[in-house]
Amino acid sequence: MNTHSITLESFIKDNTPDGMEYDKENSTLDDIVYKAKEKSTRWEDLEEVEGWYSDERSQIHILQGGTYRSIRVNANIYATEAQCAAHLAQAKLSQIMKEVNGDWAADWSDGGQCKYYLVLGNIDYKVLTCWRTPRFLTFKSRELAEQVLRENADLLEQYRPLAG
Repeated sequence: MNTHSITLESFIKDNTPDGMEYDKENSTLDDIVYKAKEKSTRWEDLEEVEGWYSDERSQIHILQGGTYRSIRVNANIYATEAQCAAHLAQAKLSQIMKEVNGDWAADWSDGGQCKYYLVLGNIDYKVLTCWRTPRFLTFKSRELAEQVLRENADLLEQYRPLAG
């Protein structure tokens, strides 16, 4: 006697249309239902990435020749040139904050410690006060925050795509 058997799991796997997945809740043995595959928001689940990166000399380059796998070595690839430039501006702003704040560090657990930060409003940056909510562009005094705002308008403009 010649018999051949397959599992339901292998049948489903072999017959699932592209971009679809098996809908276990709505399927029966008589009726297999498929639904649109839910996209993951995890970077590791991206199949390919493309875009812009900065090299060891902080020069910005576009990836030539298509897309690259989403592996660790490609984790520095930004989707747009503006975002890549913004990450370089963020590094520069980080160094400026270190210089002007000296040894001071924001203590986000201390609600009594007043901190001043630069925030992007609807149109321009402005200086606001905060106590407990961590912010990137944070300074120990309003005067220092305003000075950085005045003297670094170009850098802040470059940082805008990541200022969110």
